[in-house]
Amino acid sequence: RAQHDLIPPQVSPHVPVLGQLPLVCVPVHLVHIPGGHIALSMIADHQPDLILLDIMMPGIDGFETCQRLKQQDVTCDIPVIFMTALAETVDKVRGFEVGGVDYITKPFSIRELTARIKAVLRSTAFLNSFESQNPPAIPLLDETAFLKGDMRHVGRKM
Repeated sequence: RAQHDLIPPQVSPHVPVLGQLPLVCVPVHLVHIPGGHIALSMIADHQPDLILLDIMMPGIDGFETCQRLKQQDVTCDIPVIFMTALAETVDKVRGFEVGGVDYITKPFSIRELTARIKAVLRSTAFLNSFESQNPPAIPLLDETAFLKGDMRHVGRKM
């Protein structure tokens, strides 16, 4: 795509900053969604390239929204960057555990946000290109088995 579709979080103080993205980033189309429940259906229908997600939203929070998105086949591969005022390590870790690919705390600079968006879009494009040219020869590592130290099935063809 020449233009990337991004869904930013509901963050009124940063809307002017987010509005600068088309000027400094790759071309983007911003779609604002007011809360988690609405996000789930709109994102499934819209299929954006990237989601910028706040944690503190009306209805279901950003953690739950991300977790639900990652459980749906049509939305599980859309990268999520959390943008939030929550700066504690426990919150950052939880953001990654529920499926976020990055986590940026407010206040943030437009330059940092731009760099993070570009990095995620590059990584996603590379991964999509790699996967389309190289079907998986071995199954993906089962995280639970890995954490338990059960490595007997790693690398075996199914």
